[in-house]
Amino acid sequence: LSASGTPLENITQITYNVPNFNTKINLLKHLLQTNEDMNRVLVFVNNKKISDLVHTRIEEDFEGQFGVIHSNKSQNYRLSTMAEFQAGNLRGLITTDIMARGLDISNISHVVNFEMPELPELYMHRIGRTGRADATGTAISFVALREEESKFAIELLMDMELPIEVFPEIVEVSSKLIEPEKDRQPIKFLMKKQKLEGDGAFHEKSKKNKKVNLGGPGVTKKKTHGSVNRNMLKNQAKKRKDKK
Repeated sequence: LSASGTPLENITQITYNVPNFNTKINLLKHLLQTNEDMNRVLVFVNNKKISDLVHTRIEEDFEGQFGVIHSNKSQNYRLSTMAEFQAGNLRGLITTDIMARGLDISNISHVVNFEMPELPELYMHRIGRTGRADATGTAISFVALREEESKFAIELLMDMELPIEVFPEIVEVSSKLIEPEKDRQPIKFLMKKQKLEGDGAFHEKSKKNKKVNLGGPGVTKKKTHGSVNRNMLKNQAKKRKDKK
C-alpha cells in the first residue's frame, strides 16, 4: 500500500534517467504532447522556485492548461486554482509536497515526480494520489544522477525495483544548466539496470564497484561517483519496517 492507502498494484510506476532540469522540461512536454491519457496530472517538485520555473516553461506549449500552487501564492489564488483543477478546467497542477498535504482531488490520471523527493515516504504520499478507489494510475519519475540516492531509498522502502523506461530519442537532451545545477558535479546519463536477487531483496549495483586504473602498476580505486552509503540506507529502511 502507498502511504495514502492506495494498493501499489493499482499504480504503474516508471522512471526515466534524465540529466538536468531543461531536459526534464523537454521530456515532460513530449509526454504531454504524445499521451492524451495524461488529462489530470499532478507534477511534484521540491521547492517554490522550481515550481514557478516549471510552470513558466510548461506555459510555453500548454498555455492556460496548468496551474501552480505553493506557499507564496495567496490563499484565494490557491483555492481558486484547486477549484479549477477539480472542475476539470485545468489539465494539470504543479505543486510542492507541503501544499499537496491538503489536497483532496479525485481521478488523478498521472503523478509526475519532476524531482525525486528527499524522503522515500514522500514518494509514497505522492503516488498515492493516483490509482484510488479501484481505478488505475501512473506514476512517472524523472531521475537525475544526483537523485539516484533518493531513488534507491524508495526502492528499499518498497522492496522493489522501479522500472526504467528508454529515453525517447526524439526528445532533445539539453546541456544547459539552471543556476541551482551549476554548483553541482556535471550530470551524466546513468543508463543502468538495477537487479533484484532471487528472494526479491534489492542488492548493491555491481557497476558502483567498477575499478579504474590510477596509473601505477596494480593500483586501483573503486569508482563511486559519490555513491550512496547503501548499508546505512538499508538499516534505515529496516527500522521503518520494524516500526510498522
